[in-house]
Amino acid sequence: MAAEFALNSTLRRSLEDADGLDFTRINAILEDVRTQGVSLDGATLGFALRKTIKRLSEQFLEDPDNLDLMKQLEGAAGLARSLPFEVNVWRTQNNYYQMLQKIYPERLDEAMEGDPVAREWVEHFVALGKHLSVKIEMPSIRARSERKPDRRSHRAVS
Repeated sequence: MAAEFALNSTLRRSLEDADGLDFTRINAILEDVRTQGVSLDGATLGFALRKTIKRLSEQFLEDPDNLDLMKQLEGAAGLARSLPFEVNVWRTQNNYYQMLQKIYPERLDEAMEGDPVAREWVEHFVALGKHLSVKIEMPSIRARSERKPDRRSHRAVS
């Protein structure tokens, strides 16, 4: 009983730390939970992670160029999907959809033009969508240097 309380409390505190989510530590705690056969307090932990994910998504909505923030949100959303309890992320899904409509098209165009930063942004944005259960397809993006040359621009050599 003491181990259950201690592990749930430690995990809750780790999940509440939106500015310093430590996925290595969280996964180590979850491994301790599994090995000790401890029951998780899904309601409390789900609420804590929901608040953290919501806060990260609001920050990302305000600062969409912050790739590190998006990666943090992507990791938190991925964690939420892997847990044995439900984490309600509907507000984050709404924020994501807003960005999908307003910001994603421009970033996708930049990525298609060969911008490596935009390409990485699009890749992580698509992965984030999958973690949030928002269907979005990853387009085939190749950098300009990877694209096949236009045959019309080359003359035949005899």
